[in-house]
Amino acid sequence: MTMLPFFSWASQRYPRCVQPVSHSTFMECDMLYIELGKLIRNCYYPMSPIAAPIEATESEIIGDIGNYIDHIVQLARPQKGCCLFMNGLLPGAVMRRVRDDAYNRYIRMENIMEAMCEEDEEPVAAYDCNAAMARPLWLA
Repeated sequence: MTMLPFFSWASQRYPRCVQPVSHSTFMECDMLYIELGKLIRNCYYPMSPIAAPIEATESEIIGDIGNYIDHIVQLARPQKGCCLFMNGLLPGAVMRRVRDDAYNRYIRMENIMEAMCEEDEEPVAAYDCNAAMARPLWLA
């Protein structure tokens, strides 16, 4: 069981384990479990004010990951320990499906861009949906 299904199960079975946290909340816990996959993705592809700008270097991104973990630990204040989890590689079938989906999205976007060019519309810069799935070089 990965952390996301575990968290879903724990939050459904023990709903009081999920609480909003702020700096003013004096909350302490025995153990803190952090799933690093989403945390690293948020630092590499920033969507929050804590994360680095998009043009950041890898060393800045790694520093931001450390700052993010420090921020979470300061909020939760674990008494006994902190466990960091990182998912391994996806199974081959899942990787093939992800690559196929990315390829199909690319082909669809290319067809849309060609149709727009034929209609003499100015093509719009599209968000690269594969960027969220790309693996950073420093994780290779």
